[in-house]
Amino acid sequence: MIERVGAIQKADAETVWFYGYGVYQGDTVPPESIGGMFSRLGIESPTILLDNGYTVYGCECWWAPEDEVKQMIENRAVITVVPGRPNTASRPTAADGGLCPDH
Repeated sequence: MIERVGAIQKADAETVWFYGYGVYQGDTVPPESIGGMFSRLGIESPTILLDNGYTVYGCECWWAPEDEVKQMIENRAVITVVPGRPNTASRPTAADGGLCPDH
């Protein structure tokens, strides 16, 4: 069964920084540039292939089934974030709920 999901980098009361919608691909070990120590230890993270062709990992975003993400976004402004591109928005850290280690 294909599970459609949405991936959000971060959000506040007015804005959602959004990676996009895609398909959950199972759990894999992310590249070290994304997962840091978790990758070196072989710890898997949910893997999402976005409709735009990019891949994001659960350790770098908040993700949920597509319908839940649409409800969460509601009427907020949406800023599309391109994974791996600097200067689009800051990556989540442990301090603001991200699961990847800071590096």
